[in-house]
Amino acid sequence: MCFIVRIVTMNKFEESIKYGRLLGKYLKGELTVAEQQEFDAWLRQDEGNKRFLLHLSDKQVFVEGVKDFEQPDVQAAWLKFLERMPAGARVKRMRAVRVWWAAAGVLLALSVLSWLYFGNRIEKLAPIARTQLPVKDVMPGGERATLTLGDGSTIVLDSAANGVLAVQGGSNVTKLKTGELTYAAQGAAAPSTVLYNTVSTPRGGQYKLTLPDGSRVWLNSESSVKFPSSFMGDSRTVEVTGETYFEVAKNQALPFRVKLNTASVGACEIEVLGTHFNVNAYPDESVSKTTLLEGAVKIKSKGTVRRLSPGQQVGVDANEMQLYNDVDVDQVVAWKDGFFWFDNTDIKTLMREVARWYDVDIVFEGKVTTDGFSGKISKGLPLSKLLYILKLNDVRIEENGKRMIIKS
Repeated sequence: MCFIVRIVTMNKFEESIKYGRLLGKYLKGELTVAEQQEFDAWLRQDEGNKRFLLHLSDKQVFVEGVKDFEQPDVQAAWLKFLERMPAGARVKRMRAVRVWWAAAGVLLALSVLSWLYFGNRIEKLAPIARTQLPVKDVMPGGERATLTLGDGSTIVLDSAANGVLAVQGGSNVTKLKTGELTYAAQGAAAPSTVLYNTVSTPRGGQYKLTLPDGSRVWLNSESSVKFPSSFMGDSRTVEVTGETYFEVAKNQALPFRVKLNTASVGACEIEVLGTHFNVNAYPDESVSKTTLLEGAVKIKSKGTVRRLSPGQQVGVDANEMQLYNDVDVDQVVAWKDGFFWFDNTDIKTLMREVARWYDVDIVFEGKVTTDGFSGKISKGLPLSKLLYILKLNDVRIEENGKRMIIKS
């Protein structure tokens, strides 16, 4: 990564302070109409300005940055803050973009920190206060899920009290203080009855749970996992829809199997012994993807078997299986860590992810752009701020409540 160093004149210094304050007021939702217009014009002047805004929109950057500045050694604190700043582009069209970092940029970052810190308003950063948002704004998704028990009854997990929620086939079903769901056997004896449970997330939901064998599962929006209350027989088999991330407990005697079946792709089975992997199998996606982070898996589909090593991914469509090497696994699982992470992603795929997380409807009108979009965006942003970033990248969006119209 190369850096462009510029001489900072007094005018540039004053400009950095000015726009740093505007950035700070934007992040706190305090811009006037006139300031918003001036802020928009500044963002359109330079692709780097957009990238800078995107990075600062992640509240954690400033929460940590301000903590640094509370220590006595301000110089060391500033250097520590700069280490967390992005080395390159965050969100951009896939086109040549000038590298943007300069002394003025450093001043800008310092100006924003100063505005937020000395304004004594840091508590508004985590999370973004609802009172700052427009009335019609859409808040991001959260920890929401439903547990369907063996008898068909349901428990809304996000509103359920902590503690034992049910007993299923010899296992206590418990919601921990962290919100996570766990299954634990009541005793050493094998249960006389095995019941099948399902944990499912709605649009705008995500959840995590621990299965009866100790394996951990993360569910993205509009996803589900069906599993027995106790694993018996010669395997541990679960069924999934949507997107799930697994950290499978090792057990050589009982291989772990994941079954999925979508109308667009068909049936597929993943077999593991103990490993970490991600499965993306939404019914509205033309390809289901299995990505391996650790261990080894084999995938069976359409009469073909593929074995994966860490860093590999298999895509299965209606016709074939395709193997991909050197996949960026951090990008694949960014969703469970609170981020959208796009890599030359087409606008329709991008907006499907947005629709699932914010529980909105997306409509396309006219010719759809073929440009790809790349970048990492916090999933903690309200919808208006995410759409604002897209609009700065020449995406025309008309908002009507929870209905978004993407125009050519």
